[in-house]
Amino acid sequence: MCKKKIMSGLGLSALFLVFPAISAPITVQSVLFDSDNNVLTVGPFLENTNGQNVHNGDFTILANPSSALVVGNGIDEWTRGLFDFRGDASYVAFSNLLTQPNGQIRDATLSLVLTPKDPLFINDQFNIENNSFDGEPEIGQQLQTNPFLSNGISKIVTLNLLDFYNHQQLENFLSFGIGDFVNDGRILLTYADDSIVSGASLRFTASDVPEPVTLALMSIGLAGIGFGKRRSLS
Repeated sequence: MCKKKIMSGLGLSALFLVFPAISAPITVQSVLFDSDNNVLTVGPFLENTNGQNVHNGDFTILANPSSALVVGNGIDEWTRGLFDFRGDASYVAFSNLLTQPNGQIRDATLSLVLTPKDPLFINDQFNIENNSFDGEPEIGQQLQTNPFLSNGISKIVTLNLLDFYNHQQLENFLSFGIGDFVNDGRILLTYADDSIVSGASLRFTASDVPEPVTLALMSIGLAGIGFGKRRSLS
């Protein structure tokens, strides 16, 4: 009887050490819209033949310096939008979780509503950053293997950003970036360059990631409880 109580006590003590340090996952999201203020529909679109920027809802369209002067037709241009997570009611808790020793972004999903306007859309690229766009996007997303996207047809393309960035890079962009948007819960998206972007959604989920020592304590605690139960049944 004494051994059972000791083992069960060890198990409960270990779990007591583990569980208070683990928080529930927290998800935040920011959505960008085109000029009709509906991420699921497309248009209307504006064009400028003088090479000047075009504002399409939450997006700013810039001319590629090496392209023709038409801006807004979806060909050879850069589309930029600013995801602002500060409007999400969970952002403060999300940000605080990332400051914890074991807090990490565990899920990062980018959804884009795209209308390819040139067959070269298969080489389109996107970039997530926290500074002004000053060159080729750092991450190239080749769309040629996406069976749902074709020239002239509007589709939603969903990407797992953890396929392109690690969690620390994403956290740096969001919380510790450089430039104009430092530490304020905003992330800049740049898309280039043969599709019209009608809408975009960026969703992050953060959670605690227990360290190996914590996992070991959890295993000991569960084993102790299990041992105590087996002995009580014998």
